[in-house]
Amino acid sequence: MCNFELDPQAFAQRRVEMIALADERRLALVLKPARERRERARRKARVPLVGPVRLNPSPVPR
Repeated sequence: MCNFELDPQAFAQRRVEMIALADERRLALVLKPARERRERARRKARVPLVGPVRLNPSPVPR
């Protein structure tokens, strides 16, 4: 149902619902990236320490 089909009271109710939904989405976006960032940082840190050293042993001391 489109907003322009609603009577003023229903329109006001719909507006309140939309604002609440937007707040929930905003909160979800604020909380979600923090968790993902920690995961990504941990994964990236492991790869360089183990990967290149074992895969390409160099005879030259560093």
